[in-house]
Amino acid sequence: MTFRPDRIWLALLLACAAIPAVAGQGDDALARARGALDRGDGIAAEIDARKALEQGMPRSAVSAAMGEAYVLQGEDGKALQWLEPADFDQDSAEAGLRALGRLKTDRGEFVEAAEAFNRAIARGAESSGLWVDIARMRYRSGEQHIVGGAINRALALDPRDPEALSMQAQLVRDSRGLVAALPWFERAVETAPDNVGLLGDYAATLGEVGRYKDMLAVVRHMFKLDPGNQQVFFLQAVLAARAGQDNLARRLLWRAGDDSATTPVGLVLSGVLEFRTGHPALAVERFDDLVRMQPDNPTAANLLARALSAAGDLSETAARLEPLARRSDASPYVLTLLARTYEQLGRRADAAPLLDRAARGASAELLPYPVAGDVMAMGYPWGGDSGRAEDGVTQLRRLLGTGQRDAATAVARDLDERFPGAVDIESLNGDTALLTGRPDVALRYYEQAGEVRRTTALVRRVVLAMKMFGEPAAADRFLAGSLALDPGNPILAAQYGRRLTEQGNWPQAVVLLDHAVRLGGGRDPRLLADLAQAQLKTGDIDAALANAREAYRIQRARPEAAAVLAAALAAKGEGGAQVLLAKVKRLGAATGLAAR
Repeated sequence: MTFRPDRIWLALLLACAAIPAVAGQGDDALARARGALDRGDGIAAEIDARKALEQGMPRSAVSAAMGEAYVLQGEDGKALQWLEPADFDQDSAEAGLRALGRLKTDRGEFVEAAEAFNRAIARGAESSGLWVDIARMRYRSGEQHIVGGAINRALALDPRDPEALSMQAQLVRDSRGLVAALPWFERAVETAPDNVGLLGDYAATLGEVGRYKDMLAVVRHMFKLDPGNQQVFFLQAVLAARAGQDNLARRLLWRAGDDSATTPVGLVLSGVLEFRTGHPALAVERFDDLVRMQPDNPTAANLLARALSAAGDLSETAARLEPLARRSDASPYVLTLLARTYEQLGRRADAAPLLDRAARGASAELLPYPVAGDVMAMGYPWGGDSGRAEDGVTQLRRLLGTGQRDAATAVARDLDERFPGAVDIESLNGDTALLTGRPDVALRYYEQAGEVRRTTALVRRVVLAMKMFGEPAAADRFLAGSLALDPGNPILAAQYGRRLTEQGNWPQAVVLLDHAVRLGGGRDPRLLADLAQAQLKTGDIDAALANAREAYRIQRARPEAAAVLAAALAAKGEGGAQVLLAKVKRLGAATGLAAR
């Protein structure tokens, strides 16, 4: 069979016309894949990416989408097969290299993550989103002090990037407090009013500063946008629990999923709800996880102690509370509960010293964040070094916690050289310096750590270091400033209120101590006694008597509680003051307050 020239040209034209048609179909499939990725649907993205390949799109055009699709499905191995070769065309290079960098970050492979991001910049793919990814990688890798530079670069490229604004809000929240972070969250929400994840962070922050009506309005908007979003259910659970609707809160928390329930705030909420609805054993499980996650959190320890006591298993209660009670800063609440448990077990000789410690109150001694296990269980520096910063942090905490200060100093110096800028290491270097009598060095480390993360524990350490360094006025200013940044912090409110009583500023002390009580300190006999003392000084005898009676009811063996109750009874003209004063004398406490 032969073709005439006109038929040959016609066949060629038809063939050429077919190529754009196939490519166009591939473009459509790839566009659908990108849309599925934006929605977080990894399976749909994979299906459309494969269609794009079948319809003639080159692998270099599809690799980024296919890799991201597998990331969303949790298939890291398959994702790496598509992303690691970095076979991306110009249009998908940034998306592919960013996806590779994020995956490496999640896997803790920070050197490889940095290489991927650097390659994206080298290919001219610099964008605000890329620098946000770099900031997150730096934060995860322990380079917290240079995270701000990456976010500043992101905002310089796009001042309205909601992800950059949101991360800036998180950084400000960690370093300067909740109130200072709110304007950044508000700017982010203005640029992306329908971003549910961003709205969730904003709503949570509003709740933490006590703006519950505003929080509710944001949560309702989130529900309209995405009624099935798990974060919406979690925030609704928080609001329901605050309103006392515990059964509703439990149902909402269940719908929020496991991820929400395993965060610190999720564990607190879940544990409180289980406790209040008559399931103390389940509450124990939640609070035990919380204590393991936040070993330096005294509130977590008290919650666990209370749940254990309510669960009624005396042997289990004793076993769980003993490690907490061994710390010299154990709360009177934990000590008293363990003592009562020993008494019920017939171990009165073990209970007596605990009750004595509870009556004296918690120690003000600085302690490093505790860790479980034997100090020799870790290899560093006796049996090899994993090279991981977190392992060094764990080992340093063990050394400090067991009093091995010379060894701790050597390890701290080594970690400081190997992991410069890691906040946990800076904090523990400060602890090491303070425990070895070098408050000036401790302050330098604490100041560096506070630039990134100002926690309650860090604030208290700075105040102690300033006092040891002979700067009590500076300590007062720092404490007041920290409370202004975090006004809902009951620990700082109580500490500053007590400082004001030392200075004789009784009216302001009443305000702060009462604020601390309202924030959850209503079962702390020392705090109630301090508030009662300040109220006596300001002439509010009825309020002082009520708080003094409550402090004495909670802990009758506490000298301060008995003393302030004696003073309040005398001021009211009621009997019983002399009996209490005699009790205070028997307890060996100072009687100046009661005598007045």
